[in-house]
Amino acid sequence: MRRRLASLLTLVLTIGLLTFGAVPAQADHDDLAPPFGATVQPGDPVPNQGPLGAWEHLAPIPPGNPHTDLDFFKQDGEDYVSVGTLGTGPNAAGQTIIQLTDSGRVVPPSGIVGSGSIRYVSGHPSAECLSNPIDVLGLQHDVEATPKGGAILNRQNPFAVKSRTQLIIDATDAPGRCHDGGSEGPAGPVPQGGLEVVDVTNVNNPVEIGLTSHIGEAHTVNVDPKRPHIAYAVTSDFVSLNADKSRQNEDPNDSDRFDLDGFEVVDLSSCMNFPRGTSTGEKRQQCRPEVYRYRYPNTAISLGTIVKNGVYGCHELEVYPNDKLACGSGAAAIALDMRPSFNDMGTPNDYTDDKPRGTPLPCRVRSSSSLAAYQTGAKVTDCVVGQNGVDLTIPGWLKIGAPKLREPRHLGRAY
Repeated sequence: MRRRLASLLTLVLTIGLLTFGAVPAQADHDDLAPPFGATVQPGDPVPNQGPLGAWEHLAPIPPGNPHTDLDFFKQDGEDYVSVGTLGTGPNAAGQTIIQLTDSGRVVPPSGIVGSGSIRYVSGHPSAECLSNPIDVLGLQHDVEATPKGGAILNRQNPFAVKSRTQLIIDATDAPGRCHDGGSEGPAGPVPQGGLEVVDVTNVNNPVEIGLTSHIGEAHTVNVDPKRPHIAYAVTSDFVSLNADKSRQNEDPNDSDRFDLDGFEVVDLSSCMNFPRGTSTGEKRQQCRPEVYRYRYPNTAISLGTIVKNGVYGCHELEVYPNDKLACGSGAAAIALDMRPSFNDMGTPNDYTDDKPRGTPLPCRVRSSSSLAAYQTGAKVTDCVVGQNGVDLTIPGWLKIGAPKLREPRHLGRAY
């Protein structure tokens, strides 16, 4: 699970030097890991030894909530971090935004309010309501900022868009999020979780301009650095298999029908690049994400050597500059080539206008389902119950012809 800090009650900001050797999977064969209990002879007695990092504790930031994920971004030359909460917390912020630099320099605070660059800026209230305690771990508020604004990435990406950050994407993996929590409160039936699109063009006043709801919800969210309008809603779902290896999420009477063995691609083009002066109301009227579903074409690419009774969604993924995608499915790591899935619109060297190939889901646009105190004026793109009430769980989706993302190329897997 990416950058999970579920038990940390105080965010500690550190600065250091790291050397990353992330290499995308690239093979047309499957590599087997040693079985449990096998003796593996270590190589270098000091494995992974590189230049020593210099770590310096700068300052504790006590935002009041347990946290689960974070992402860095830049605006106007300054570095910020948005930190997602775990469940609900005293400060009500699903996302807490901290400024890290002042005029490009890190200045540790001296204890006097406003004395340093490291300071609380704002919070987005996507966790201000009560939640069902059994859903707290799902309401974990994963986060991605887009565009990255020149913030540090997990590896060099010469194609990454470095313009000013416009959005943070808040992801939840359970029903009960504040701005789409159902009219019966935390004890009643509520819509599936998903993404909350938060406009941070005014970083002091983050405001939601759209939401999505997915059958697999959104355990994590990833944004393609060179396609800042493309987000991946990623599920951690487990789909059980029958004795004949058919998937139980294809059964309309099985609870697995809500589980997605794959991921969904969300085109946020309509939620970005507004002219200066566009009001929040106008942004909410125009923000209409399009959602494309990718489901594993078969179970072979996601079955491992140990777990044979089911398959997992991607749980976490990373997109690389060469369009390779690494999917951390529960039983197997999967490598895909996403190039077939995007249309370059006649501008092969400009990725910012790329469109997903395939057929988007017939999602419906509806209002927030929350109680009045927590309703938002932002609209929900509902990809669970679609247009004209169409069922977009796996059986219903198959029944209408399975509209989907053009299939990426499967490169290989590792167990």
